[in-house]
Amino acid sequence: MLLRYKGKNSYVILPGCIQEIGSNAFLSARNLRIAVLPDSVTKIGAQAFSECRQLVKMHIPDTVTLIGSGAFSSCKSLTEFTIPNGVQTIASDTFWGCTALKTIHFPAGLRRIEPNAFHGCTALLSVEVPAGTSIAEGAFPLNTCITQI
Repeated sequence: MLLRYKGKNSYVILPGCIQEIGSNAFLSARNLRIAVLPDSVTKIGAQAFSECRQLVKMHIPDTVTLIGSGAFSSCKSLTEFTIPNGVQTIASDTFWGCTALKTIHFPAGLRRIEPNAFHGCTALLSVEVPAGTSIAEGAFPLNTCITQI
C-alpha cells in the first residue's frame, strides 16, 4: 500500500507492486499533473488525490474496484475522467469541487452514484449514466450547465 507520496514530480508512474493507494496518499501534491497507476492497484482510498490542483490526467486501470469518498475532490484542473470498469459505486464527494470537469465516462456496470459525488462540478455539460444506475439526491450540482442526464 502506498501510504504517502512525498515527491515533487509532475509526472508519476507507480510501480507494479502497489495494490492500494492509501487515504490522503497524494493529498495536496502541488506539482502533480499526471499520475499512472499500475494494473496491480485495486483500491484508491478516501481523499487519495484530493486538492491536487494541477492534476490534469489520471490513468486508472480497470482492476480498481473501489474509489473512496473525496478521492479526487478539489482537483480543479481535471477536465475529463474515466471511471474504471470494475467500479460499481461512485462514493460521496468523489469529485467535489472539480470545477473544470466537463466530461465523465461511466462504466456499464455502475450501480450507484452517492450524494454530492459531483457537487461543485459546474462545468459538466452532458452526463450519460448507464441504465439501472441509482442516482442519489444531490449527486449532481444544481448550478451547472448540464443539459442532459
